[in-house]
Amino acid sequence: KTNQSIMILTSLSAILLALLCEVHADVYMHNPRGSNDRNCERNVNRDNGNRLFNSQNNNKGGYACPRAVGGESVQNEMGQASFTATDVTTGTTTTFTQSKRLYYYSGSIVPIEWTNQHGCGGNSKVTCEIVLQYACEDTLDPKIDDFWPWVTNKAEVGTTYRGKQHFRDNSNPAASNIAAPRDGVPTDANDAATDTINNDEASAIPNTPTTRRYGMQENFDYYTLCQQTQRNKGLYTADQQVNRNDRRGTRQNPNGDRHGFECPEERDYYPWWAPSPWIDVAVLTDSGGDSVCYKSTPMCTKRCEYYMNNTMNWNNKGYCDVDHSNAASTVATKTNSNAWRSNSWYNNRAACETAGFVWYEISHSDNLILSNTSFVCAHTQFARVNQLGNAQDSEVISQNAASTIQVSSHVIAGVNANRFQWTVPHIPAVKTVPATNYFTDMNSSYMSCVLRLRYNISSADFQQWPIEAVSAGTARMVDHLNNSKTADDPNTPLTQDPYVYIGPGDNANAGS
Repeated sequence: KTNQSIMILTSLSAILLALLCEVHADVYMHNPRGSNDRNCERNVNRDNGNRLFNSQNNNKGGYACPRAVGGESVQNEMGQASFTATDVTTGTTTTFTQSKRLYYYSGSIVPIEWTNQHGCGGNSKVTCEIVLQYACEDTLDPKIDDFWPWVTNKAEVGTTYRGKQHFRDNSNPAASNIAAPRDGVPTDANDAATDTINNDEASAIPNTPTTRRYGMQENFDYYTLCQQTQRNKGLYTADQQVNRNDRRGTRQNPNGDRHGFECPEERDYYPWWAPSPWIDVAVLTDSGGDSVCYKSTPMCTKRCEYYMNNTMNWNNKGYCDVDHSNAASTVATKTNSNAWRSNSWYNNRAACETAGFVWYEISHSDNLILSNTSFVCAHTQFARVNQLGNAQDSEVISQNAASTIQVSSHVIAGVNANRFQWTVPHIPAVKTVPATNYFTDMNSSYMSCVLRLRYNISSADFQQWPIEAVSAGTARMVDHLNNSKTADDPNTPLTQDPYVYIGPGDNANAGS
């Protein structure tokens, strides 16, 4: 369940953030304003719940675009609008540009606030994690070639987008339209610009008013890899018949429905086992401790240790590809293979290397310097089931500031929203030499970012975590061995419609 928002991070010796916000499933982000897949509709219900991501939320949730609705002359994707003013004395007309976007300075504290419908924080009915992530243009539309899997037109030397961003439109230097992340710009005052982007390369490049209408977060290349790569078949899918062989098919998305260019397997599972453009900010878990846990914290709970050992911020994620170091290798070797064409591209080292390809492992820290406080694990605040309201006031206010900054001391005691105090990061320094090989201008890449909130909940009826994430003696987690096709399947960990005796009625007579 997800909700998202766009941000801008611009350097002023610090950085500024302008946010596009996303939220997943029965969770509503209120600050910054979570879109719930809205763009510029004026009606009570959103127009399209498949526009950018699968929020699994009520259609009435979310915040529409915070701007006057109109074409690019009213406000373009960068939030700029041009105006003219005429001096009544001299008759001189001056044109000026005004920015209408919301900015956040690096080092400032942004309270991320939300409501979650099904409860959280040690609730006896569910186990829950709140996952906060962001991504900017450098990972959503990367310039770098060999960090990510090769794709058609961005691969070996000689392909069209080698050493370039694949989707940014630079045909008009004055506009230089950003491809990802983008909200989508209406063509006029009557256009809400809420259509789902087409699943093709041309629609992902914002070089016409028609393609600039489409919002895009993850890009077309990322989704292509998702739909061609075999899904993880070791997962617990209960009695769902997953009708896709690839990563589009999950227990919650068995038919592989498309929501923008979001990869369903990545959306439904955290931490994911494959490369992703998302940079982790925080995980708030009901299995967290009373104090926040950082990478350098010596004593964390087992669950927080598990997250620290699996975040892509610092830990490697693998993918299969042709040999990038071999001048004779071409992406066509992959895309023409039977495995690729049958949506069964290799998702593990053994199968990849047996087929004669190369298994690569990468992390975001291969290219970026991310501080030890860039990712934090902490305890969730307690929220009741079916409330969509404030959290219990006795819980720790989680924050990812340096330990010398006591953010929680600035929060007035009493009933508060579900809240995470996020210290806006500085634009990360680039390790790659020269830095322009990674991205031409990191300041510009952080002019457009998206903040994402995920609400991952599981039934408290059975164990759903690997042994590395739980205390000693905990039962084995459910997996593909517990999948079932019928209600009486002996493999299932669940009892369907159990009969439970709750005692006599108004008196002690049996059956009363």
